[in-house]
Amino acid sequence: MRKIITKGGTLVLGILVCLLIIILGIQAYNKLIVHDETAGILGYNYKTVLTGSMEPVIPVGSIVITKEQSSYEMEDIISFQEEGSVITHRIISIDRERYITKGDANNVADTEEVQQKQILGKVILTIPLLGYLVMWLMSPVGIISLFIIMGIWYIATGRNRGAGNEKE
Repeated sequence: MRKIITKGGTLVLGILVCLLIIILGIQAYNKLIVHDETAGILGYNYKTVLTGSMEPVIPVGSIVITKEQSSYEMEDIISFQEEGSVITHRIISIDRERYITKGDANNVADTEEVQQKQILGKVILTIPLLGYLVMWLMSPVGIISLFIIMGIWYIATGRNRGAGNEKE
């Protein structure tokens, strides 16, 4: 039973590390190579929610994953660029190719109309709290900590593998 729990824990940790490496890789690619932090891959993108304007539907610290769409409808939650920021709000009105948006927790609609070219995509998945971890991992302390944790994990699992192979 202990082996199953250990193997299960290692599998879960491995999956989490792989997901974080993929997210960090996308972030690094967008920032360093494309020079556009809003760029996505295959029409998908992710952003960390920093404000409570969409609570309780999307809590602060969540990751939202968006997918580009050919068109958007009323009630869709979209992420869009506005004045150098990315905002995630709900479409409350459509006038031709212009959208009126509003945060669920806000009392009034956004003052600026959103044009199709500003939209990064429709929110298709929300992962609560993961944004806090991603923001921490993107910090210098987080990157150093990740390497230390991976080193400790490698040493710990390496010793266990080697201990089973020894002959007495």
